[in-house]
Amino acid sequence: MGGEKRSKIIVTTRSEKVALIMGATFSYHLKGLPEDNSWSLFKQLAFGRRQLVENQSLVTIGKEILTNCGGVPLAIRTVGSLLYLKDTETEWLNVKNKLWQIARDETHILPTLKVSYDYLPSHLKPCFAYCALFPISRRIKKGTLIKMWMAQGFIHSSGKDDDLEDIADEYFKELLFGSFFQDVGEDENGYKSFKMHDLIHDLARLVAGIDCFIVNTNVENMSERTYCMAFDSISCLSREVSTFMINARKIRTLILCGPEQRKAHDTLISSFICLRTLDLQGLGIENLPKSIGKLKHLRYLDLSWNINMAALPKSICKLQNLQTLKLSYCLDFRRLPVDIRKLVGLRHLEIEGCNDLSYMPFGLGELTCLQTLPIFIVGKDSSISKAIGGIGELNNLNHLRGGLQIKHLENARNGTSRLKELKGANLKEKKFIKKLTLE
Repeated sequence: MGGEKRSKIIVTTRSEKVALIMGATFSYHLKGLPEDNSWSLFKQLAFGRRQLVENQSLVTIGKEILTNCGGVPLAIRTVGSLLYLKDTETEWLNVKNKLWQIARDETHILPTLKVSYDYLPSHLKPCFAYCALFPISRRIKKGTLIKMWMAQGFIHSSGKDDDLEDIADEYFKELLFGSFFQDVGEDENGYKSFKMHDLIHDLARLVAGIDCFIVNTNVENMSERTYCMAFDSISCLSREVSTFMINARKIRTLILCGPEQRKAHDTLISSFICLRTLDLQGLGIENLPKSIGKLKHLRYLDLSWNINMAALPKSICKLQNLQTLKLSYCLDFRRLPVDIRKLVGLRHLEIEGCNDLSYMPFGLGELTCLQTLPIFIVGKDSSISKAIGGIGELNNLNHLRGGLQIKHLENARNGTSRLKELKGANLKEKKFIKKLTLE
């Protein structure tokens, strides 16, 4: 509306129908990159610093492979990245032969991209397919995706000392290197996020099939075999979805979006006892039902942005497999569970923006697997009340990472006992902390 006279709007789309609907006065059909530009891009990705002079046989094969990419930069990047880790003529020929089996139709590039998926190691395939749950073109938080992978059991540790988060980070880097992810950025708080190209997202949906998909206006593809679901623009209370839910008891991931889903969460919790990941953020929940304690397999629970939720039911402490609990920006949230020590598997407790919290519960220090605890609040009456934990709860939490803000230090006891109490936090052993704030 604020455009000057003779302003023009450029619309980019993969569908010619969109151009017709927009009433475009002029359509420009993008063609693939010219041969020399295609080769220049391919060469950088497939050969890297390797000398082309010494790899003439690979150069010949590479130029033949390039003809299947149709000049599409994404295809060139993906196939080039795949070949970078292959050194022998046989390996390159295998890729070429697989591509030649695909019809050379420049308007359908997905089969070419799928070749790179086919060559992924088996441990990365479910990690990539799981990304079909995220809406197209949306930025995805790297930390969130990694925690969801962990909840589904996709991360395989080779030894007792291996950290699952570090292994998952390597998985992420491999997919990024293969051009499955792009546009990695970092916000002011140091949280990394990324995007998936629309075509790569289409590929994720293709390989995920009926196992993992977003439910929007179409419910035809829902199957009893589906194990991961995200509700977008359709209510989970609709007749078609309700009918489906009677049989779909093996759901392992459930993501609800939009306030229209708020009335459904109690029913869902009672129905899907196999859930490992449950995302209920921003649904306007005031009281989480007691039935949450029935989800014995639950490992990831996101309740963030439920601004009117003041506390959690006691039954939450039955979730001994829970790894991630997100309560960020639950503005009215006032207390963590008294028996929080029973959540023995908890690794990430996200409580940023819970400004009404006035203390940390006694027993928090027994959760020695904790890696994320952005805020620790020193309670006022920790020496009097057995329910309130003092700063000594931090003593054994030596795996904490990222940022740690210790608030209300003035509540520590006075005199010599205060010094002893503060030393009990054992901060010198928290070697993974990157940012420490004392308030």
